[in-house]
Formats: sequence, structure tokens, C-alpha cells
Amino acid sequence: MKKALALMLALLMMLTVLASCSKTEPTKTEEPAKTEEPAKTETPAKTEEPAKTEEPAKTEPAKTEEPPAPTETAHKPDDTSYFPLCEPGTVVLKYMAGDKTTQVAQMCEPDFSQNVFWKWLSDLSGVQFQWEIMDSTSFPEKFNLMMVSEDYPDLVNAAPSQVARSADLAYEEGTIIRLNDYMDLIPNYLVQLEASTAGYGGMLTDGGNLLGFYQLRDRVQPTFMGFYTRRDWMEDLGLELPTTIDGWTTMLEAIRDNKTNGAGPLLFPANAQPMSNWICRAWNINTSTSNVFMIQKNGKVECSALDDGFRGYLQQMRDWYADKLIIQDFAGITDRNAATNLLANNEIGVWLGMFRMGGTYYHDVFGICEDTYYAEKLPHPTLEKGGTNMIGDRSKLPTAMGLMGALIFANCEHVEEAVQTLDYIYSTEGTLHANWGWEGEHFEYDENGKPHYMAWMSDPDRATNKELYLIHSRPKMDLLDTIEDGYGPDALDYYDLWNEEGEWNMPALTFTTEEGEVRSSLESDITTYVSEFMVKAIVGQESLDDANWDAYKNHLKAMKIDDVTAVWQTALERFMDRIGA
Repeated sequence: MKKALALMLALLMMLTVLASCSKTEPTKTEEPAKTEEPAKTETPAKTEEPAKTEEPAKTEPAKTEEPPAPTETAHKPDDTSYFPLCEPGTVVLKYMAGDKTTQVAQMCEPDFSQNVFWKWLSDLSGVQFQWEIMDSTSFPEKFNLMMVSEDYPDLVNAAPSQVARSADLAYEEGTIIRLNDYMDLIPNYLVQLEASTAGYGGMLTDGGNLLGFYQLRDRVQPTFMGFYTRRDWMEDLGLELPTTIDGWTTMLEAIRDNKTNGAGPLLFPANAQPMSNWICRAWNINTSTSNVFMIQKNGKVECSALDDGFRGYLQQMRDWYADKLIIQDFAGITDRNAATNLLANNEIGVWLGMFRMGGTYYHDVFGICEDTYYAEKLPHPTLEKGGTNMIGDRSKLPTAMGLMGALIFANCEHVEEAVQTLDYIYSTEGTLHANWGWEGEHFEYDENGKPHYMAWMSDPDRATNKELYLIHSRPKMDLLDTIEDGYGPDALDYYDLWNEEGEWNMPALTFTTEEGEVRSSLESDITTYVSEFMVKAIVGQESLDDANWDAYKNHLKAMKIDDVTAVWQTALERFMDRIGA
């Protein structure tokens, strides 16, 4: 009897332990960031995102949350039965956005009423928008003032990392919402996320958060900017298109001596380092401040600003500048239209331009240059003939598009209405209208059922017309056909010339709160110092001899460039783990 009683007690204790264990597990799913992950994904591949939290136990509940319930109550893609969401005028969302140019911002009416897409969306949903549109130059300052004052609009077109020291911190501090909490309301967006070039997982932060309605792409686009020269001049001079740095020197010298009356024929970027300054790739370095000059070599992060190749690049540009092969006041030229004016006066022969500006573009659109004018794209140069650049037009690793889009501030009083309205932009109907507009007004179908813009939409500037009347740089699924529609071989040859994958390119990364704090405290001063040093070295105000080069590198070390590199290394390792590389 005692044995039986003991056995019963033992069984009772075991059941109690099991019961207590079963009660502890769900507490791990009470963190909102974890419980809503599965709703975003309907494939096992995406449920691996929570592993970013580095708490393995929390990944299990995510798998148990697979819809049924959310999908039974959620909106369905392309469904409009829930519209309108409100009576017109009862929900008005303040939307802050920066446009590409001052011209576009000035052309926008105060209420953006000329934009037929946003008017259509408001009529459909009942939700209206109160716009604050400014040019992209003044946007950063006004955006920063807004953040300091905490006088937030309802929506802003920005990246989450602009709102806080890291993308996740923007949510954790309660500044913006995350869409994880509204999965039932974004069926169209989820479909397009999966279909985009980055995929659903590519748009998540390290914390597994989906923080905005991003501008997605339906396919990979080559770099849309690069260097041009004049084919008519090259033919007159008996020159082939150069493929090496030495070849570039020969080309620039010939143009200087025979075509530009001794003026520096190369229109160089004002700060010597934007992403489209692909001359630097011949030295396998990165001169862009956007990622602090970082590259990755087989998973190991290095800062190009410390590399001997960086010094070699600066020395070559210094030599070109001294020989008047670079326009002498390049550092003071910030006008986007500088190339047009300089081409009109035959003062340059090599310049940066958009992919669509090849052939007779400048002659046809602006009425400048001789009738023989023809612009030809230049291939990216290498140091040696037949060499390979390890830095390409884009990363060989899968990457997101920079996570730019519409963010919803937490102070918004109509979050659900905002979420549902923005989600419909990604529907089949919304995608058609956002990209192409309306048949008979903005585009026509050809005999194969393929849409093409009407002539007025591309004249004189397609991007401006899309910004004014449809969506150009706002949340949507960007159909690349709309960018390339109507252009011929002298524009679309960028697929052959400016479309290299780079083994050493850095993919788009996201950072933790702690990493964001390191970056915000160090990176700005570092990029300012390096940028100023670059320009001074090129124009001869800073020496590149051993002593000064060592002093420059030591100064970067003192500015804790190694700490910044370590942050990027850790973020890259998380990224590589996430994609299984």
C-alpha cells in the first residue's frame, strides 16, 4: 500500500512539473515582436527570422502561430469590400515627403491635388492626405528639426534608421509603429514583399520587425548612372573607348588638347565620392560615405579609407587634377544641371549621367551641341587590361533596396485606416495605377497587351511627371518596365555596361540599438574627415607622402574607425547567418 501511495505521489509530482513547464512556454510568445512573425509568412523559409533575437526558445512559438485564425479574418488581396473606411474628411493624415528636385517640389500644388493617383486612393478609402512636400535638399534639415521637436506628422517618407539610432530602436522607443501588429490588414503588401527582389526576409530588421511600406522592385535594375563621353569626338580623335585607367588618361589628354580648349574635360563629382563615381573601383575600393567606405572580402569587413588602394586612387586623381584633366572647380559644382551648361560650351567631354541620357539626348532635349553630338556610355575602367573589379554595380549577395518608404508614427490617431489605405497601393489595381496611371490618360496597351506611356508622360521628364501625377519615389511595387519604357539601345545598353555584380560589395544591413549608438556617435565625424581629406588631397592641399598618409590613418584610428568596422562586421555576420551563406 505504501509503495502504491509513493507511486501515486511520484506521478502527481511529475504531472505538476509537466504542467508548470507547459505554463512557462507561452510566456515567451507574449512579446509582440515574436507572436506576429508568422502572420507575415506562409512559407517555412521565412519563419527563421526570429532567430535574430538569439533566444532559440522563442523561435518555436513562431511556428505554432501559422494562420488559421489570422487568415480567416484578414482582408484578402485585391479586396475592396471594406472601403470606404470612413466618411470623407473625417480622417486626414499628415504626410511629410521630400522630392528629388526643387523644381518638382515647386510644381506640386500645396495640397498635391494635381496628383490623380493619391486623389483616386483617397476617393476609394475615404482617407485624405495633408501633404508637406519639400525638395530633397531641404528635407534632411526639416526632418531633423521635426525629430528634435517631436512634432511628428502621421506619415513620413524615410528609412527607419533615419528616425532613430537603429531601425529597431525607432519602434522600441515608441516613435513609429511596426506592421507586425497589423498583419491581417496588409494582404496586398505581403504578396508583393514575397515577389520583390529582396523577398520578405530581406525587408525585415534584425529584430524581425517590418517597419514600413517600402518602395519595392519587381526585378533587379543595373546602376542607373555612369560616365559618358562623346562618340563623335572619340571618332574624330581616332580613339577607342578606354577600358583601363591608362586608357582614360590618354582619352582625357586628347579631349583636353583638341576639344575643350585646355579645360579639364572630366566633370568630377563635387565631393569625389558618390556611389556613381565608379573610377575608384579600379583600385577595388569604396569611396561612398553611405556605408562609411566599407567593403567585405569573403565575409570580412574592411574600411577602404585605410587601404593602400585608397591612396593610389587619390594619387591618380591628384595627377589628373594637376594636369588639368579634371575640371578645376569641381568641388564647388553642386548644380544637377551643370553637365548641360558645360556640354553646351564644349567645356567637358566626360561626365556622369542617367542611363537614359545616351545617344542624342542632350541635343534633342536641350537643343545644345552640334548635330554630330552623340553620347556613349563608358565601361568601368580597371587598372590592368582584362582586369576584374571586385567592387561592382551591386552586391552579389541578396539585398534590400535600402528600406525607404512610408513610416507611420505611433502618435497617429488613425493607424488602422493608414495601414489599410497604404496596403491597397500594392494591390493589382493599385500597382497598375501607381506605375502606369490610367489607360487613355497616361498609357495605352499595345497589340500584345503591354502598357506603354503616352508621349506627354515622358516629355520632357518622365520622373517628374510620375512624381506629379502618379508615384515615383513613394511606397509601391516599382515596375522596372515603367523606367525603361520607350527607350532604345542607346539607353538600355546599361544592362551590358553597368550591371556588374561585386564580390566585395557590402549588402544592405540592419543594426541593433547598441550598434546604432556606436554608429551615430562616430560615423558622421569619420565620413566628414575622410571626405574633406579626399578633396584636399586631389587639389594638392594635403600631401600623400608616407608621413602624411600615416598621420591620416592614425587620425582615423583615433576616431575609432576600428570600432565602427567591428559594428559592421557583426551586422554582416548576422546577415550571412540569415541568408545561410
